[in-house]
Amino acid sequence: GLFIATIQRTQQVEMLLIDSIGRETADVSKYDAVYAFHNKMAKVRKDLSGIANKERTTSHKYYGFINKEGIEVVPCIYDDIDDFNGEYAKVKKGIYYGIVNKKGEEVVACAYNSIGDFKGGYAEARKGTNYGYFDSKYNVAIPFRYTSQKSVLEALKQHFHFLLQL
Repeated sequence: GLFIATIQRTQQVEMLLIDSIGRETADVSKYDAVYAFHNKMAKVRKDLSGIANKERTTSHKYYGFINKEGIEVVPCIYDDIDDFNGEYAKVKKGIYYGIVNKKGEEVVACAYNSIGDFKGGYAEARKGTNYGYFDSKYNVAIPFRYTSQKSVLEALKQHFHFLLQL
């Protein structure tokens, strides 16, 4: 396993990743915080208060992920970020949510008002005033054209009723 250690050498404080036998594996001092590893990835936080960013107005702390080698895989550009659940993590940029994979790719752009957890292999999401569903690989399984959760369920019920009659 890896541990996160903060040590002071002379005047400089360093944050390091340390392996189970005490070897320093990576310097992660450029981050304000490094959180525990989950699914071989650790959430990291950078305070970018001194950098002008037109997209952000409230927070100056941005999140990303590093791997066990200390390499930043998901850049610190997100206002909030969930731990990886398998190959994917939910991210938030401004007021919108999206999904990144472990390669750092945004597989779902940050354009959704909400993205729920998976239930029965599908995740409900809302984009503007419309609801739809993603499958387990974040492909659109049910298009975002329904104005309520109830209307999505009614459409599914009618679809399956039709199939049962065939």
